[in-house]
Amino acid sequence: MRARTDWILLILFVLSAILYVFAVLSYFDILPVPCPLWLYPLRAFCVFMFSAVPLFCLQLFLCRRTIWRLVKILPSAICVGAVLGFTVGLFTASGWETLGYAFFLLFSIAPAVGCILALAVYGVCLLYQARRHKTHSHS
Repeated sequence: MRARTDWILLILFVLSAILYVFAVLSYFDILPVPCPLWLYPLRAFCVFMFSAVPLFCLQLFLCRRTIWRLVKILPSAICVGAVLGFTVGLFTASGWETLGYAFFLLFSIAPAVGCILALAVYGVCLLYQARRHKTHSHS
């Protein structure tokens, strides 16, 4: 069961990452895809918020498969560090630089949220398993 769940997480990561790259390329007209007007809000949502899905899957996969704590928290540390760095840059920059920091901050919030949610899900699963193991061992 564990190996099957890990394969599902890995496949979801790859597919959602491909979909995200496609959404970004089509949103910025690098890859011209005809799109009706009513679909533009969905495209904008995919570009700015969907990046949480591949990072959620990757973070959860790493938490489940590796024994090293540093590897488990590495994606979260990178994403949260980027968010903090862009936030500091946004408030300390002047002129047009603030627009650049705001743009990068907008793109880095969703991956950080995805990583943190994956860590939270993994922590809740560990607590549930420990509690279930504790109640079964005392029976």
